[in-house]
Amino acid sequence: MNRHATELAKLDRAREIHVAALNAGNPEVWAGCFDAKAVQMPPNQPPNVGAECILNWSRGFLAAFNAEFSLAPQEVQLADTAWAFERGAYEKRLGDGDTEPFAQLLATRIERPRGSVA
Repeated sequence: MNRHATELAKLDRAREIHVAALNAGNPEVWAGCFDAKAVQMPPNQPPNVGAECILNWSRGFLAAFNAEFSLAPQEVQLADTAWAFERGAYEKRLGDGDTEPFAQLLATRIERPRGSVA
């Protein structure tokens, strides 16, 4: 496997962990996907700045809803081995409510030294 394919495979695995944690209602694992200085921007909400803020917000959000998420990346650009830009869409369902189909997604992922992805 070449370096580009290896980096894309790492991003795919990070995305799988991210979505599985959301769908399992596990805020600790989900928030653990973020770097200590990360900024998470939920739709129609103020940004969550820093891992602790992301974790606290996630605990409340996931406790309130039986969430079901899916991500559909359409384009991934690797800037180098530490940065990637991902564009695509996501679908979410909260509890028994309606599904919000394929809202737009723009994610920036930064690999942390220990091999995790933020």
